[in-house]
Amino acid sequence: MYLLLKRKLGCSVKCCPCFQSHGNAVSMINAVGKDKNGQEILDDINDSNIDTSLIQVIANQLTSLVKVHLDENGSASYSVEMPCA
Repeated sequence: MYLLLKRKLGCSVKCCPCFQSHGNAVSMINAVGKDKNGQEILDDINDSNIDTSLIQVIANQLTSLVKVHLDENGSASYSVEMPCA
């Protein structure tokens, strides 16, 4: 069974507001592809008031996509489609 679930923000983005609440300046260093998913991620991070100036937007690359496969016991395995940002 494959899960089709779109989760754009991972642990690092979820931790940033906590760091900010303690008076820390927070920036992210990362990369996204120049595609719809990449733009949505940037928009969501910007909406969280996190500095995105160090996030590269890579032309001619898709934003990474992780596929999750659940076996008959519910154990997950993961794969990343390559190439990607």
